[in-house]
Amino acid sequence: MAKIGEPLTMERQTLISIDELMDNFRHAILSILPSLEILEVPVGEAMGYDAWEEISSTLYKHLVVEILRFGVNSQDKQFALPNYEMVYQDYGHFSLIDVLPINSANSDERFIFRCFTGVGFENVQCVILSKSTKKILGEESFKSSDVTYRFVFVRGKSEEVFEKVPLVD
Repeated sequence: MAKIGEPLTMERQTLISIDELMDNFRHAILSILPSLEILEVPVGEAMGYDAWEEISSTLYKHLVVEILRFGVNSQDKQFALPNYEMVYQDYGHFSLIDVLPINSANSDERFIFRCFTGVGFENVQCVILSKSTKKILGEESFKSSDVTYRFVFVRGKSEEVFEKVPLVD
């Protein structure tokens, strides 16, 4: 611990894996479902219900996006991840959450996290991008238990891959 007049330094930095970060976010969604059910708020991406979109987007922003921003120490105004549940025509300017299916062999496909789906939000819905052309090839869904995640921080034309990021102390 720093004494009065000494500069503060981080004595210990807690790291969280991107797997743990995404699992925490999924559990946060699950934890509010009983409250939403009592209020009869429709839940899920296909519902198109504003309250659900705002709740899920806010949780994603604060439990995932802001943690990643801090983790890579980005004050850059250009720091951006795709919004929760959204599909874009171009992903070239986004940093990404890569979804790595355990049994995937196609090296030219990149699976980009879009949202969790299913009754218990047990599925990971992904946008499929071609690594070589950066074009959208479609969408795919995987069981959350069958994937791992990593964060791809995009700065201009360079990419930096993170499997873990520091938490705010």
